[in-house]
Amino acid sequence: MVSILVYPLFKKYIKLFFGISIALALSMSLLFGLTSACDSVDKSLDTFASQYRYADGIITTKVLDKNICKEIENINGVKSLNYRLTFDFQGKLSNGRYINVRAITYNYRDYGMQYTYDINESGDYPNVSVNKSFLDNNDIEVGDLIEADFADKKETLCMGRSITTPDCVSLILNKYIYGNNPDLAYMYLPEDYLLDTDYNNQFNQLLIFFEDWADQESLMNRIKIILGQSNILDDYLYSNSIIRNRIDINIKPVKSLSLLLPSAFFVIVICVSFLFLTQIIKQSRKDIGILRTLGRKITDIYYVFAGLVLFTSFLSIFLGTILGIFVTYLTSTIYVETFNIPYITYKFNIVYYIISIIATIVSGQIAVLLSIGQIKEISPTESLREEVRRPSNFDIKINNKLSNYSSKIKYGINSILKNKKRFIFSTLCLTATVMMIFTSWAFYDSKNEIKSSLFDERIKFDFQFFYDEKINDNDIKLLNQNSFVDAYEILNYIDTTIEFNNRKEDITVRGIEPNSSLIGLYKLNSINADISDGLIIEKHIAQNIGANIGDKVLVNGVEFVVEGMVDEYVDRYCYVKNDNLAKIKDIDQYSVVLKTGDETKAINFANSQDNISIASSTTSNRKGIEKEFSLYNIGVYFIIGFSLIIGFVIVYNTTINSLYEQKKELSVLRTIGYQVKDISRIWLFQTGIQTIISIIVGLILGVYFSRFAMSVISTSTREYPFTSSIKQYYLTIIIVLVFIVFTHYIAMQNIRKWNLVENTKEKD
Repeated sequence: MVSILVYPLFKKYIKLFFGISIALALSMSLLFGLTSACDSVDKSLDTFASQYRYADGIITTKVLDKNICKEIENINGVKSLNYRLTFDFQGKLSNGRYINVRAITYNYRDYGMQYTYDINESGDYPNVSVNKSFLDNNDIEVGDLIEADFADKKETLCMGRSITTPDCVSLILNKYIYGNNPDLAYMYLPEDYLLDTDYNNQFNQLLIFFEDWADQESLMNRIKIILGQSNILDDYLYSNSIIRNRIDINIKPVKSLSLLLPSAFFVIVICVSFLFLTQIIKQSRKDIGILRTLGRKITDIYYVFAGLVLFTSFLSIFLGTILGIFVTYLTSTIYVETFNIPYITYKFNIVYYIISIIATIVSGQIAVLLSIGQIKEISPTESLREEVRRPSNFDIKINNKLSNYSSKIKYGINSILKNKKRFIFSTLCLTATVMMIFTSWAFYDSKNEIKSSLFDERIKFDFQFFYDEKINDNDIKLLNQNSFVDAYEILNYIDTTIEFNNRKEDITVRGIEPNSSLIGLYKLNSINADISDGLIIEKHIAQNIGANIGDKVLVNGVEFVVEGMVDEYVDRYCYVKNDNLAKIKDIDQYSVVLKTGDETKAINFANSQDNISIASSTTSNRKGIEKEFSLYNIGVYFIIGFSLIIGFVIVYNTTINSLYEQKKELSVLRTIGYQVKDISRIWLFQTGIQTIISIIVGLILGVYFSRFAMSVISTSTREYPFTSSIKQYYLTIIIVLVFIVFTHYIAMQNIRKWNLVENTKEKD
């Protein structure tokens, strides 16, 4: 008898079951897709590095002769060695622009350039390979020429190949600057190119490949002894290498979002599924009442719904698998660009897939368990007579207080009192919708806040000119005479150390004017950092040395009071007034930042001045940041899209379910003369109360959940700030109101189509 109920229920409420299936499928696709893509990028890096023969161990040294390594080659456990010579220089492009270059030598035998994108080699000039991301960010074409001055050579080189290597995702200028710096070109020179120079038999980076069985750590220590500790600048194994750490740092927020977002959505989907099941149970009271009269247990009826939802979950698994594969592919495509790797090695992870399936099935069954209380409330005599609901004392008191109000208000309040559970649960669902939508905009604004702090607030200039010598009066005069210069400021800086409580840190101190308009300081705790006679310290440095605002610190032995902190993303810049910069030590670098409306004239001016070595534009930096945030964008768009879809489903089904629950009552009102517009006002009164409560509670919960989510995805090098703007609240409220108005319109259109005679004969 119980089994007979399965097919009719599924057929009658197929739309509701399909709605449950879609909601579960979306959550499963997020969990499966995001975790799979996250795992794939991890594996891809290892594959990529091994294909480039990225060493098991790397030792960076002073420039040494290769003969010193003969003993190392004979060590048992060392499979082979590779030598690289790295050096930096400034190159000049054919258009007159200067770029920074990190040159790396390689030999074709042991270091193949497998992933070459474009080739346009020259027969007249030596050909070099340049990292693709640099060429893309700076609009440089393969085949362009560059004037180089290094290794006692002054030659014109051809950028003949566009490549991608593991070096492009490692640390770049120093140990504090992460990622793919758009102003630095990795240029690979064939080792044979240096044969006729003094660098012929030299190296400053030793790449070591160990046998599989070797104790790498002990062998590394032995090799360092042979090289001489005084000659070693840096060393690491691949397992804790720069490139490995770089990926781990970036993958942390990805992993957090891969678990946090699907988990949050699964919770909301459970609520949606429970809402749908509640409606199915209410509309099946007669059938359930008959089964109870025939002696069927609650558990028997529970198994019917559990089986129906289980079948629905299997459909969700099928749809979720397809969507999950699409999400994986889409996310992986973004990873390729973000992590500067040429491909994604996608491998089906059975563990993540099984976890996604289990989460989908369990979520559906939790919704059924929550619904069992609705089944218990159905009386065995439900099929024999119409249940007459007796008002409670609370209902009577409320009605007495409403005696002087209009009939529309009375009806709206009584409708809520008649089914308090439906009203409460519908309000909770709408609250969840508000929270989701608010959180999605909070993520979006967080991204914009970071980008704003990097450029809009901190970098308000277009160019930075680096001078070889101290900037003199004549240099300033030339800037003032040129019409392309809208504004300029001197920005000199020095590399030094800071000390507090016997803790030291390497820092770069910038000297700026208190009224600087081109160099903004990032707001910390919504307060602008103003410079007087103290030191503005970067907050990560402050954390490392344990200094707080008001403490006295030593900068190269000179005492300063910490008067503010700034978040400089991952740079290590601290700030003092220009007048105080020279007190610390001799200035290392001289530069001017300027605002200009004509980039071409700025470049031409820099080329005409012998004492300007580099003209750095912020354009390429902006492109690099945009690219870096592409990974974050996909997470934001997932949240926004999913929140809008699920939010609309919740609002729509809450409205339609409430409509059909009151079908008979509303039809009676129509019969006695109420117009649709009258019922619309009554309905809006009910919905208005629900909406006001949901918006207030949902926004409060959204603030706390957003803060928690930001803290989960933040890392030691990047903190995702929670920014609360009036725009977030307006957008959330407007979107929810649009959903409500739209579903209200649909509900009123349904009422117009009702058969009033038949509806008034139906039991509730």
